[in-house]
Amino acid sequence: MRHTIVMGLAIALVTSATVFAQKKERVEPASVYVMSAKIALKGKEYKRALENLTICLENYPENAEAHMLMGVIWAEKDEIDSMMIEFNLTRQYASKKKLKKFEKQMIPIEEDKWETNFNSGVAYINIADSLDNVAGETEDVAEGQKLREMVGQALDECRASFRNCTLIKPDEFRGWFNLGLVYDRKRDYAKAAEIYEESERVFYVFTLEDSTVNLSDTTQFYQGAGENTPLFEGLIKKFRKMKEDLRNRYKGLLTALGGVYFELEEYENCIVVFRRLLGFYAEDLSALEYIGNSHQKLGNADEALKWTRLIIDQNPDDKDRLYNVGVHWYNGGVEDKKKYERLLKEMLQGSPDPNIESEVAKAEERYRRGFTRALEMLDRVLELDIKDKETWKLKGVSKFFLDEYEEAISVLEKAQEMLPDDRSICPILRECYRKQGDVEKVLQLTEECDL
Repeated sequence: MRHTIVMGLAIALVTSATVFAQKKERVEPASVYVMSAKIALKGKEYKRALENLTICLENYPENAEAHMLMGVIWAEKDEIDSMMIEFNLTRQYASKKKLKKFEKQMIPIEEDKWETNFNSGVAYINIADSLDNVAGETEDVAEGQKLREMVGQALDECRASFRNCTLIKPDEFRGWFNLGLVYDRKRDYAKAAEIYEESERVFYVFTLEDSTVNLSDTTQFYQGAGENTPLFEGLIKKFRKMKEDLRNRYKGLLTALGGVYFELEEYENCIVVFRRLLGFYAEDLSALEYIGNSHQKLGNADEALKWTRLIIDQNPDDKDRLYNVGVHWYNGGVEDKKKYERLLKEMLQGSPDPNIESEVAKAEERYRRGFTRALEMLDRVLELDIKDKETWKLKGVSKFFLDEYEEAISVLEKAQEMLPDDRSICPILRECYRKQGDVEKVLQLTEECDL
């Protein structure tokens, strides 16, 4: 009996030791795992290298060399996010002496990956542009739709490439700016604005390299509320000394950012950005035009007119720009006329608002001023080019909205001769004759419009 008990105890001890051995795995020194990983990497056995490094970092999470080798593996797999996480941990944990050695391996990889991704992004942008041009020219609706889907796919690839650039070199302006351009092309204007803003931060910090510049001190100038501050004057002087390609980059960035704000209907921000651009390029016509259009959208008609005059005074013979200014005044007139008609309807229905008559009168004055300004610009276009077809058409429509039906008919008939395939002119002509009570002409035009 006693023998049985002793044997049972021995079995229990052996079993317990076995279980303990199964739970506690043997851990080698970090150098063993690192060496094994290096040998595996030489033979391109990435799976075995990854296994060794994973075990190493589970037990030695601050081993800089293991993180560096792990980053090398992710680089081979083009996993840029993971690569940069590991390289950044390498820089965090390595001693100064070892970091110098590790950088000799990491920096060439980062440079190569950045260059590869940047070139890839540019290539996909070119593909998207080519496909977009073909889509615009094709008459087959299904084919056009297919091509536009391919444009979207190319832009997605482009976005991924430039995003990788920002991960690899977060302080490099070009990666951020081009990423913003992709979102701009995809009409994701909110994201584009966010990326452009980051681009500007990077540009200032790593191009101007002037620790004395505090951008918040220039707020008054940026808001267009006063003269340039001495600090901003210093910034301008330094800007002018920069290389031309850097100045052009910054100009392109501000133009893109301001344009995105305009698309987002953030007109105050649009004005701020283009006022800033004018601080560097005092006669930039695009900036003047955006500011004028933004004031117009905000209902600041007098301010809009001031900027419009600056545009025309600086470039009086640019018929396309004159036409565009006319279009914006016309668009403003259309919006104001809608408001006028809505208020007029409320007044006729007995609105309780005691100021309704005054509001109707103001709205009528605004829309008439809008179309009158448009006509001024359009007439200047026709002085430069009497055969400009679209200008004749827009002039006729503007006359129609001003209730000048006789003149509108004369102008629209001329436009119709010049644009025989434009189906939008006939209904407006018909409406002019209806307003004049010419039933016979209305019936004739109704048949023509239907055809």
